[in-house]
Amino acid sequence: MWHGVKLKNMDDLYCDVFGSKPRKRGTGYELLVACVLKHLNRDAETTHNVFMKSFYSKDKYQIDALLEDDNSIFVESKDYSEHGQKVGRSDICKLSGALVLLKDVDGGIVASSTDFTRPAQR
Repeated sequence: MWHGVKLKNMDDLYCDVFGSKPRKRGTGYELLVACVLKHLNRDAETTHNVFMKSFYSKDKYQIDALLEDDNSIFVESKDYSEHGQKVGRSDICKLSGALVLLKDVDGGIVASSTDFTRPAQR
């Protein structure tokens, strides 16, 4: 619920806050997370939808948000609110696998619009 309005997903919340709906489904939550992180880390440069090449191969990784200050932090945003799902261990493993291959990234954050499964929390 947001101001008495039932929201299906975070794109609806983004639209309610900013007055426009993102073109690509799921982008609203990514942008909301990036906005909050920028507000909390005012000195960091925050960039949405960054593509980085693997240090070890030609694979490219899409990063929902990248925070750059003394360290570079990869942010993966998961909006599973529409289906009431939780972020699972496979989502966490995917991020950790990417962190190993991205030389210029120091750490990662997974942001969830819902919650995390017990295995994902361990």
